[in-house]
Amino acid sequence: MASNVDKEYPIPNINTILHKNNRGRLPVVQVGVNGKVVHVLLDTGAGISYLPISKINLKDLDPTYQLQAHAANGTPILFHGIVKLALRMGNRVFEHTLHVSDDKDCPTEMLLGTDFMKKAFMK
Repeated sequence: MASNVDKEYPIPNINTILHKNNRGRLPVVQVGVNGKVVHVLLDTGAGISYLPISKINLKDLDPTYQLQAHAANGTPILFHGIVKLALRMGNRVFEHTLHVSDDKDCPTEMLLGTDFMKKAFMK
């Protein structure tokens, strides 16, 4: 049964294969947030999306949803709460809830996990 690859895999050209001789490039995209451009890591290994606390307005933080998770290397990450943001990708805008971490625990300005990818790209 033939399928339409573009519909089945809606994130074209974001492929990374790491090798000891060629580290490759991480899948980082630019996303508009509150009128600013933010560099965002698309992480298919992360089940949740998050950003560092320095990237939000503290009055927007909802601290009732604190949780602890672990990075791929086993390092614990404490989340201080959640924030709801409108993310602009191209001509589309997605409302999404992101967890908020300490600055040291987020490798980029924002990390979007599979929770966002399922919502944004899977229909």
